[in-house]
Amino acid sequence: MMLLDGCFIVQLIRMRFKYQLRDPNDLVFKVRSLFKAVCLDLLLVENQLPFFVIWELYSMLEIRDQYSFKKRVFEFFSFVLPKKLHPREDWKSIEEINHLLHFIHHCSHHDPTNSNKNRNQSVRWHSIGCTMKLEEAGIKNMNQSDRWNSVGCATKLEEAGIKNMNQSDWNSIGCATKLEEAGMKFEMSEGNSLFDIRFESGSGTMKIPLITVDDSTEGLLRNHVAFEQIHPGEKLHHVTDFLVFMDNLIDSAKDVEILRQHKIIENILGDNEAVATMFNRLGHHVGFSSKDFYYSQVFNQINHYCSRCQSWKKFIAYLKRNYFNSPWAPLVSVVAAFTLLLLAVLQTLYTILSYTKQNA
Repeated sequence: MMLLDGCFIVQLIRMRFKYQLRDPNDLVFKVRSLFKAVCLDLLLVENQLPFFVIWELYSMLEIRDQYSFKKRVFEFFSFVLPKKLHPREDWKSIEEINHLLHFIHHCSHHDPTNSNKNRNQSVRWHSIGCTMKLEEAGIKNMNQSDRWNSVGCATKLEEAGIKNMNQSDWNSIGCATKLEEAGMKFEMSEGNSLFDIRFESGSGTMKIPLITVDDSTEGLLRNHVAFEQIHPGEKLHHVTDFLVFMDNLIDSAKDVEILRQHKIIENILGDNEAVATMFNRLGHHVGFSSKDFYYSQVFNQINHYCSRCQSWKKFIAYLKRNYFNSPWAPLVSVVAAFTLLLLAVLQTLYTILSYTKQNA
């Protein structure tokens, strides 16, 4: 069965680039949606074949060149991949790649253009003193007494200044609506990959590459996350971390609309609520490592910027978003205010004239 499936995949790849091998009535290549469905089906976690099997079968029919083979495989799936993906120059060897999904996952990550490259942050810790110093500080050895008391809940411990040691050095961020109210700006960037997200503290601008959301996006991302979940030894878990980032950034359709206005999200689905639901749902029951979270530095920069943001900036951003969100809004507001003022003046003049006339 593995041999038959492998032959099917190899011939499908060859037919994608050699038109003379195709049947003129082959619906897989005539109907774009059907070809897209086949590509997505080949990337399902449960449909994976060993990559070396596909390579060996391919090399029986084509020139035995690993680079050209991997380039063809990448170009074969490029139809369903995010627009920001492009071939790597440092592809893994055939022996290091498990299967097709692993290969596409490997291709989806490129070195970032900012300091996210050195994203791994170790958890801060400090050594403790010897037993004598601890006792001088009022800390007793638990083995010296059979007495013990329960501790308070997490809330009371945090109020007392005791932090959870399992927490990393970053905190979650607000949604796009709240960040915009805090004075932050959003901008579509030309990063090295879909996951190359940056934050410029000076201008308060978050730069995010374009992501196109259509009916295949959820399935594609979900399978990448599934791969990262079942291969915890993999150094890269950028798709999971990206979804954690987007889940923080998007809470509602209003957040999606903000990102659409800044050309960060291209919504082929047409429904902002559906996009928000998709990103929120993709993060359910997904574990991720908080110690080497890919966007920990970006989160810290954003939280630091928001903590410095003055209340008047938030107020101005709130006014812009709710009352001046269209080019005509300021003009309409001015005209309305002028009209009310004119009516008030006329009413006052009418009252004065009436009073003068009665006295005369």
